[in-house]
Amino acid sequence: MIKKAFIPPFLPPKLDYHSIFTNIIKARDIIARYDEAVKRLPNPKIIQRSFETKEAVLSSKIEGTQATLDEVLMFDAQDIKSEKNEKEKDYREIVNYRFAIERGKDFLKEKPLAENIIKDLHKILLNSVRGQNKAPGQFRKTQVYIGPYGCTIEDATFVPPGPQHIVELFSNMEKYIHAEDVIDPLVQIAIAHYQFEAIHPFIDGNGRVGRLLVPLFLYEKEVTAYPNIYISEFLEEHRDVYYELLRNVSEKNEWIPWITFFLDAISKQTKIALE
Repeated sequence: MIKKAFIPPFLPPKLDYHSIFTNIIKARDIIARYDEAVKRLPNPKIIQRSFETKEAVLSSKIEGTQATLDEVLMFDAQDIKSEKNEKEKDYREIVNYRFAIERGKDFLKEKPLAENIIKDLHKILLNSVRGQNKAPGQFRKTQVYIGPYGCTIEDATFVPPGPQHIVELFSNMEKYIHAEDVIDPLVQIAIAHYQFEAIHPFIDGNGRVGRLLVPLFLYEKEVTAYPNIYISEFLEEHRDVYYELLRNVSEKNEWIPWITFFLDAISKQTKIALE
């Protein structure tokens, strides 16, 4: 029996946020201290480049890309123009991710974080790597499903909405991320991250794009002076919990555990960066 596609409700969800006020304050406090520390550096761009590379490695690792930070730095130093094997293709995917972070910051100087920017970032991520034949920069026009490698839709763990729903759902999400009447931008991006992954607007690369939007959103909302709040290390270390909590929002409408987890990821990774 084919599993039914899940169509996420429009945002915002109706929630009681009282239980997470302390989590919000904690995350905001550590972000403020980290931001001040970065501003005091003689050249913040140097550390920013290092963090971008680390985030690119870890976000790509969640999707199965096998490359270490040292290997990517070596790849950078060699300035390889074409990839001859699978390992070098892994490196290229990571370099693309880092470039997408940099370009995203440039895009936001000219226009808000919206559909066109997100499509451009997706196109950058899939440029000349695996997935380049999967409609880079375009919303999918086919049904997809998520599950173990080689599984059928009957065995899928999650079936996103059909392509006919994507434009409407994405438009609602876009409206939500630009809303001003929200409890806090950190909660806003936690909710938007879930919604993006649930919509699954692209054939491939949704996870990486969804994680990429976190630092860019916080930068646009002026929560940080630089787009350098990265959580992929935490998500990689707690990958099973990450996916389980996303599923629980879809299946049980359990938003608060997911938002709490997300705020914890922000707090812990920002503290690590500060130290």
